[in-house]
Amino acid sequence: MKRTLALVAVAAALAGCGSGAAKPTAAPTTTRATSTSAKPTAQPGPAAFVAFAHAASFGTKDFSSATDDQLLKVGNAACTGFSDQSLSYGSVVQGFTESKAKVTTSEAEALVREAVVNLCPQFKSQLP
Repeated sequence: MKRTLALVAVAAALAGCGSGAAKPTAAPTTTRATSTSAKPTAQPGPAAFVAFAHAASFGTKDFSSATDDQLLKVGNAACTGFSDQSLSYGSVVQGFTESKAKVTTSEAEALVREAVVNLCPQFKSQLP
């Protein structure tokens, strides 16, 4: 049941992101990462997560053209898995990899890690 709820939250968060999404109205004030393995140079927080996500590869989703709010919804879906549903790191990652976006495990792991570090650091102990 918990895993199903996580999949629903992930699907809802990813629904707004895609190639047809509008560009953000204001660019984040942080430096963008160049890949899913690179770290943003900004202080931890929502702006750092947004900068990471805009530059990240994420299955069939075009995060480069997603709005900041859309990206924060995706990151917050990861945090919701840890908080509301008490899921493990692996279950949260699996929620993303089982989405229709065809996300790879490494893409999902990078996004979940960045979400925790920048949006919900109280769950850092859940990271491997």
